[in-house]
Order: sequence, then structure tokens, then C-alpha cells
Amino acid sequence: MSAELTLLWRRGDSLAAALERLHAIKADPTAGRVPRDSMLPEFEGLDDWVPRPYREALCAAVSSNVIGLERLLLPDGLVASEIALTRDWRVMYGVRCRGIRHKRGS
Repeated sequence: MSAELTLLWRRGDSLAAALERLHAIKADPTAGRVPRDSMLPEFEGLDDWVPRPYREALCAAVSSNVIGLERLLLPDGLVASEIALTRDWRVMYGVRCRGIRHKRGS
């Protein structure tokens, strides 16, 4: 399988010209989803939260029967720990996220 390369921008081009080239690229109707590396059903929807090296280590441990994983749905509740509310976990673990919802405990 070979993909044809398309020039999007070259020095001196305007943004409008580059966008016109970009929008002229047609989607391949036969394209499918690429197989996901280091993914288990338990990680579905969490891949932005769990860095790939951790997923790789967990997948290896699961496949060699060292550990088992089970996904649990926890109900919304009050967060009692001020540390959990104030720490920026995204920066601490280098994980991007779309947003964090929390409720402060009384």
C-alpha cells in the first residue's frame, strides 16, 4: 500500500492557499481504524488519561497473567480530600485531559 503525498504549504504561500489544498484532500472511504497498541477493553475511553508506557506495562502484566483488571463504574460523590481537589494531576502525570469534574465536600 502506498500513499500519495500532497504538498500543503511551502514558504511564501498564504494560509488560504494551504487551507484550500488541505480541504481538497478527499477522505478514503475504504480506510479503517488502525489497530490500537496497548489497549484493553478496560482502558476504553481512558487512553488520554493513562499514558502509553503505563498501558504497555499493564497490558504485559495482564497477558502474562500476573494481574487481572476489572473496570468499575463509581458513582459521583463528594471529594473529601483537599489535596485531591487542589493538585493538578494532569501536570503531575503528564496526561492531557478534556476536563476534570469534581464536587467539594462540606
